[in-house]
Amino acid sequence: MSTVVLADAGHHVAGIDSSPTLTAYARDGGGYDEVVCGNATELPWLDSCADLAIAFMTLHDIPDPAPAIRKIARVLEPGGAPCVAIVHPLNRSAEKLQEYFTDTRFSESVTRKGLTMTFEGADRPLESYTRALAAAGFVIEDLREPRADAAAVGRAPELAPASRQPFFLHLRCCRVSPTPRLGQFRA
Repeated sequence: MSTVVLADAGHHVAGIDSSPTLTAYARDGGGYDEVVCGNATELPWLDSCADLAIAFMTLHDIPDPAPAIRKIARVLEPGGAPCVAIVHPLNRSAEKLQEYFTDTRFSESVTRKGLTMTFEGADRPLESYTRALAAAGFVIEDLREPRADAAAVGRAPELAPASRQPFFLHLRCCRVSPTPRLGQFRA
């Protein structure tokens, strides 16, 4: 859903990106009340100012997602929800899957339709995200692994592998009340 649709429905939308180019495109695209060029680990907004935070295809690109997730928790009001979309931790080569539990940075250039883009990110286990979410007081309400259907593959044949294995992972979370940790029950 675009920010213009959200704004037209009466929502207030703010965004942050570390890329000056993408920040400018977001401003030009409209729908935002505010767009900031900055770091996700230094969100410039007040505590408890938002009811929803969306981290779309970003947490897997930063060196450590935990500080950004803590900042998301800070800006969310009680009952607020973070929604996260990342590259699925299983979406890597068989060779890299042999070292699934090792965090590794990568840089990969992809050329499609004459355009080349370089993607930089990190391969890390799913636990890196789930532990950071739990430490910030969130539980996962819903977990989805979008699957390319026949119509999508018909429009974009390069998506055929996404009909057999997950490319992306979507998480919807909610904040929970703090609960005692193991060992806190002892007298």
